[in-house]
Amino acid sequence: MTKRLAPDGEARAPPAAEARPFGSNAMPRNRSCGSYGPGHIMHWIQGKKAHEDRQPTIKVKVVAVHDDGRVEIEGDELQLMLWYHDPDGLRSAVCVGGRAEWKPNYHVLYVISTASFNLATLDKVEPCKPPIRRRPTETTRQLIERAAGEPRLYGSVTVVG
Repeated sequence: MTKRLAPDGEARAPPAAEARPFGSNAMPRNRSCGSYGPGHIMHWIQGKKAHEDRQPTIKVKVVAVHDDGRVEIEGDELQLMLWYHDPDGLRSAVCVGGRAEWKPNYHVLYVISTASFNLATLDKVEPCKPPIRRRPTETTRQLIERAAGEPRLYGSVTVVG
């Protein structure tokens, strides 16, 4: 895919039919959830911070992923029962007994060479919230204004407008 020159000599993006979709489909995400709270989608900043140098890291094994979302991990002197909103997605990333790292400061489970997951303690479990999607007749500006007015949970902070 290359940019084409317009009659005025400016580069233009290709038509939508030629444009490639952005992002990766290697690990499809649960598109019915719009929450970045514990146990849900990981925000990119959380993922970045969890992998910075000097963050505590504990080598663990994923012992079990239950259908109700409970996740059992074990490491040296560590046994945790946590929760993740998409147990099938987590199962597809790790075989039971698979190698992983627990990053406790950001409640991140990094499955070696696969993906990172935002896990919750059992006392922080909340249901998924639907993502904010554009309505058929809505402009981008209207979508942003509507999204800014709806309270959203980001980690442990609720943000309104």
